[in-house]
Amino acid sequence: NLQSMIEELQTSNEELQATNEELLAANEELQSTNEELTTSKEEMQSLNEELQSANEELERRVRIYRGGRNPIPVADRTVIVVDDGIATGSTMSAAIELLRKRKAGRIVVAVPVAPHDTVRRLRGEADEIIVLLEPEDFRAVGHWYEDFSQTSDEDVCRQMVDQESRLASPGEA
Repeated sequence: NLQSMIEELQTSNEELQATNEELLAANEELQSTNEELTTSKEEMQSLNEELQSANEELERRVRIYRGGRNPIPVADRTVIVVDDGIATGSTMSAAIELLRKRKAGRIVVAVPVAPHDTVRRLRGEADEIIVLLEPEDFRAVGHWYEDFSQTSDEDVCRQMVDQESRLASPGEA
């Protein structure tokens, strides 16, 4: 259970990096097709500002969550990607793609809830996907929780420090 929490937090970091790479690629694509678009300069500027803001937020979270630590090597290892649920699957696809680039040995996705069509698509991307509930009337991940409040950065960091302490002193747990 403790190892699972660490893997979940590490995977969150990797998902943030994958999403950051995805946003950077989207930004490059937007810039290269600017001449073909009929979108006004003001709308394009607004989109670029949103992408820049999202990139800055992702970079901020990576700095906070990593605390100066390097990414954990995943080459030839089984990686379990845990999330509170999947809606469209785009973030999970980006995380899987990043793990493939980093030569993960096996990728297992584990979530409590996701729509059936998204799960079907992700089965072709991950080595295994475990989903507890695939509702036909899926609306949003938060719909399937009694309490879907956000976890603060401080709580995430505190959990990571607590977990590292437990791992450093296994006899005292």
